[in-house]
Amino acid sequence: NWDREPRGLDFLEEGHCARSAWKEFWPQSGNVQNWDAVGWLRSDSQIEYLLVEAKGHVEEIRSHCGASEKGGLPKIRNAFREAISVYGSAKRVEDWLEPYYQHANRLATLHFLLKNNIPARLIFIYFLGDQWPEGRNSNGQPVTCPKTGQEWESPLKEMYDHLGLKKESELESRVHRLFLHVGGAEKQRG
Repeated sequence: NWDREPRGLDFLEEGHCARSAWKEFWPQSGNVQNWDAVGWLRSDSQIEYLLVEAKGHVEEIRSHCGASEKGGLPKIRNAFREAISVYGSAKRVEDWLEPYYQHANRLATLHFLLKNNIPARLIFIYFLGDQWPEGRNSNGQPVTCPKTGQEWESPLKEMYDHLGLKKESELESRVHRLFLHVGGAEKQRG
């Protein structure tokens, strides 16, 4: 279905062995990961998935985990604990639950794919110069829309520091950023 975002690991073909392992790794109820886009690179006979998450304003990078202790929270904690050890983060699981939960669950998904021998990369697109009517989102909250990649750097550094990411792990080398001007004329990579 082309008119909705891909969810969870729906991009894997039916019957793929990682689908059953995913059910053990991540809760299947509640708000499963929604990807802004999923693509792939093909080289020779290998496919490498490209998981895309895009943000138009700074406030979008903040989120919290809404799972409950009786629901999916224990499974999420276990997934984060495993991912934190692979990323080399010295942070606690609770630091990954908020205020940057969405970024953390994308990192955990990348870890899961790679540990199951599914080549993948995460691409975070940060839009430059986005505009919101009256500078507010649909909930009436003010939004900050950076016009340059440098204006994104401070909030992104705050997020990386909070999550304990240092861009030193092999896994982090598979996480990429793209600063893309909304008009498409200018782009910066990072």
